Amino acid sequence: MDPRVLKTIIEQAQDGDERAFSQLFDAYFERILGYSFRRVLDGEVAQDITANVLLKLVQNLQRFSWRHEQSFNGWIFRIASNEVNTYFRNQQKYRYLAPEESAKVLENFTLDDGQRASVEHELDQHQRYAMLHKAISRLSPREQEIIHLYYFEHLPHKAVAEALALREGTVRTAMHRAQGRLEKILVSEPEFAAVFAEENS
Repeated sequence: MDPRVLKTIIEQAQDGDERAFSQLFDAYFERILGYSFRRVLDGEVAQDITANVLLKLVQNLQRFSWRHEQSFNGWIFRIASNEVNTYFRNQQKYRYLAPEESAKVLENFTLDDGQRASVEHELDQHQRYAMLHKAISRLSPREQEIIHLYYFEHLPHKAVAEALALREGTVRTAMHRAQGRLEKILVSEPEFAAVFAEENS
């Protein structure tokens, strides 16, 4: 969304315009849901987190102050990041679909060759992402946040810094270190090495 349009919508919502609130929800619902799911890998939990984020948007929008074109992205993803972190503090369990579980999923369906190929492809994509997610989970919580916000949500360094209440230079430095650590995990550990090789072949 064009930053000037977004700024106008936010101002209208702050004035109590319900239509403007709906526009904000429409613009950010899928982004927050996608971010939440990629962090927790649980659809129901991601929906709960998204609902909490949007509720807090309504409750706290009056406190938001526009400073630059990335300030709202930083503000709303800070709320989302806090909600995800709250979930992890209360739920210390990593959800991971193992390869043998993927095979069991296929056994429950009667599929023709074309359908089976399509489903197998989707499961393979999910599995590869789940492996990457598992590798990312080896990083520190702050590094995980930075990787997810920058690479998966495509937020620029400035918005990531806004979301995590850090200086932009700190984000850049942490990003560089996180990239190095993640690459070492993917290359050196057999569990991830094959996936990393496929991604770069």
